[in-house]
Amino acid sequence: MVDPAHGRRRSAATAALGATLFDSARTLRRTSLGAGTLLSRIHPRNFGPNQFNDTGNGNARFSPILDKNGLIVPTIYAARTFAGAAMETVFHDILPGGADKVVQAAMIEHLAYSRLRLTRKLVVGDLTSRGLNALGLEKSCVIETDAAHYPLTRALAEDLMDHYPDIQGLAWVSRKDDTSMSFVLFGSRLPDGALESVGASTSIVRDADTLKDLREVATSIGARISTIP
Repeated sequence: MVDPAHGRRRSAATAALGATLFDSARTLRRTSLGAGTLLSRIHPRNFGPNQFNDTGNGNARFSPILDKNGLIVPTIYAARTFAGAAMETVFHDILPGGADKVVQAAMIEHLAYSRLRLTRKLVVGDLTSRGLNALGLEKSCVIETDAAHYPLTRALAEDLMDHYPDIQGLAWVSRKDDTSMSFVLFGSRLPDGALESVGASTSIVRDADTLKDLREVATSIGARISTIP
């Protein structure tokens, strides 16, 4: 059931980002992901490789969100690289100046790594620096905020999705790894079969090759993974 107050809360929250987004002078830039594009995903093992999160659980930058009818929008997060996916999940809370940059293996054992391939072109909203500039927004207000501001960034995602019915997700430069792009895809706007799994998911701590890659990312930022129990 639609919550009439939801739209009002969203408008107020979006306005708090400091822009009137939807006028003739401000337009969301689009970019495309071509068929055959490979994406990396690190996710809880209770989700399949290409399974969207269609629940209201979680507290992420752009999910959970609702459509204009008040229904949960199924979402999936991914990155262009394994390192990008790892930095946005496993190492998300590692502080650059931390004295002991250790990730406890037991705390990430519930995570899996999946590779995904697009079977057709997707159109996504551009939230890179140029894309945000076109909307009159600062990266510091959208991509570089901490969790306390996620209600605002989720409201922005909802407003963008409602106003631009052609976009099938959002793209931005990863906050944690600026050499990688991050994506959130909207399951309700992807045709069936648009996102296929490349092989089976692997445990990020029990699969030797995946753990090796994860340790390499850890080493690159001066962190480490604790001994596997």
